[in-house]
Amino acid sequence: MSLIRPHVLTLILLGLLISSVNAQEDVSKLAAAWKASTDAETAGQYDQAITKLREFENLGGDAYLVALRNGWLAYAKKDYVNAAKFYRAASNMQPQSINALLGRMNTALAVGDYKESRTVADSILRIDPAQYSALSTVASAFYAEKNYGQALTYYRRINDYYPEDTTGLSGTAWSLLLNGDARTAAAEFKKLLSISPTFAYAQQGYEQATGKKLSR
Repeated sequence: MSLIRPHVLTLILLGLLISSVNAQEDVSKLAAAWKASTDAETAGQYDQAITKLREFENLGGDAYLVALRNGWLAYAKKDYVNAAKFYRAASNMQPQSINALLGRMNTALAVGDYKESRTVADSILRIDPAQYSALSTVASAFYAEKNYGQALTYYRRINDYYPEDTTGLSGTAWSLLLNGDARTAAAEFKKLLSISPTFAYAQQGYEQATGKKLSR
């Protein structure tokens, strides 16, 4: 068996050392660029945050993270066209990413594209059936369409996963009432009022459901 000559071994080790040093320098530059971007965002300097993110990208930063953050920064600037573009790119790279899909959903909501927001919300729920924002978006969409039966289905899911959530309790109570089940609605309004006595329109809902004033 032939042995590696000492001078050859030295060159190999030197090469590995140089590679290691270069890798550490690259990581440090990436981390610095990312931090500079987040610091600029915190200061409300979104254009500067985007510039620093571009440095991160040019240094070889992860493409998905770049797309996701570009989407967020565009959304923060109310540049919804670019936000949608970047979030879709992030979603294409990582189809199971909840954050990328939430970005798409929220951008669609921001521009009033409720059909798209519900489509994306359904995609989220196929991945994570308990995702609160997606459940709320679908429930609200059905409620706005006066499809109270379907709205109730999703509000009940919010109740199951987040029993203490007052918005979910309110949605359930109103969906029941407007779907013709006043008796069950009254019980739900009473439950809501027991933990949030001043919740918007809860007392009104209870009084509509029972036909009498709520005793306090």
